[in-house]
Amino acid sequence: MNFVGMKPLAYYVGNIIADFILFSIPTVGFIILLFPLDIKYFIMNGSWAVFLATMLSFGIAMITLTYLFSFMFSSANVAFKNIGIVYLIGGTVLPSIVGSLFGALFQSIDAIKVFRYIFLIDPFWNF
Repeated sequence: MNFVGMKPLAYYVGNIIADFILFSIPTVGFIILLFPLDIKYFIMNGSWAVFLATMLSFGIAMITLTYLFSFMFSSANVAFKNIGIVYLIGGTVLPSIVGSLFGALFQSIDAIKVFRYIFLIDPFWNF
């Protein structure tokens, strides 16, 4: 990247766009394949658009989170071996524990409000 004079911002923005396009193709294909199943609620109420938007938002959140976490590891092999554990703990277990603790410690705070703020920063909770 530096050898050919490319700026880091151009490199990462280009990679994010490319990764999102590569994620979007099978996602849209999945939605298209659901139409022949003739699920009335899925087609009639426009639920397919909400489902597609949810899947695409999850994709972009995961891609950006992966880029962010990639700086934690010393090599690609170490990252590949450990990123699943990071996602499991940081994306599922830790927010559940934090949300449960806040709900238990502060009875006056509605649990929905606590989770709403966790959901803003954690892409695993899109679904």
